[in-house]
Amino acid sequence: MSEKILADFENSFRTYKEKRILLYGTGQNAKAIVERYDDTYRLIGILTFSRVGSILYGKHTFGMEDIEGLAPDLIVIADQDASCEKLLSCPGNIPVYDLSGKRWNGSANDDLSAYDVVSFSVEALLRREMPEGEAFFQQVKKEALAKGLNCPADFPQKRVLAARKQHYLALNTIYDLIQAETGLSEKEKEALLETELQMTSVVIKADPKLNELYRNALNIHKTIVMVSDSHFDAKQLAALLKTQDIVSFDRIFSSCEYQKYKKTGLLAEVRKAYPNKKIIHLGSDQESDGISARKCGLSAWVIF
Repeated sequence: MSEKILADFENSFRTYKEKRILLYGTGQNAKAIVERYDDTYRLIGILTFSRVGSILYGKHTFGMEDIEGLAPDLIVIADQDASCEKLLSCPGNIPVYDLSGKRWNGSANDDLSAYDVVSFSVEALLRREMPEGEAFFQQVKKEALAKGLNCPADFPQKRVLAARKQHYLALNTIYDLIQAETGLSEKEKEALLETELQMTSVVIKADPKLNELYRNALNIHKTIVMVSDSHFDAKQLAALLKTQDIVSFDRIFSSCEYQKYKKTGLLAEVRKAYPNKKIIHLGSDQESDGISARKCGLSAWVIF
């Protein structure tokens, strides 16, 4: 993988050896470029948003506020996990390029055009305005009682504890556990579960940037998949996505159905489902969506 990255860099920027190049990103791509080309290119440092003011791979790291003083001639996106959209606010109209030498302007269509399959993290695409926790389940209880449903007094606590009993629990299984502890009838259990789904739909909202990327992926006819570390199964996730008018995708990969999280093999299932296809995964978590995707042979774009 690193040899291809190095070849791309050399082929794209061989005519820029006398220019002041600022690398963007702190991953293995940046490391490989510095180790191979520090003597032959003017690599003036590494731009980052998390490790400013340190030394990385023998290079000083800088933030956006340092760019004007550094006066780079160009910025090269070395790490695909980096939050590239922040470069749109780069001072001084400094040109930004990807490793293929293509001028980067923030166009989602251009970013996705090279891929056959675009994978979205559901947790990133559907942002929760209220975290899944006891306070949220208090709201579920309140709504259930307003509907006249039988809801245990300690439902919020039981719901939190049930989800912690083991990994990869499906929502249906969580409610089976609550039913076993409380004596709810099958009908009462199902009504309470549906109330949680209803309340979840109230507290989610499509992330503007990822929603834009989703729409653009549709417009350029990419195969789209959804991936989720979630108690919700594919049918439940599809219903939640539909509330935000996100209805067109090939399939959903849910951790509760595959019994593995993104960082423990769920993204490998995406790779397995689309052999010989060029795949990019978009999410918001550096480890689960960035590092884990790249370990599986996927490209990754982590958007904060």
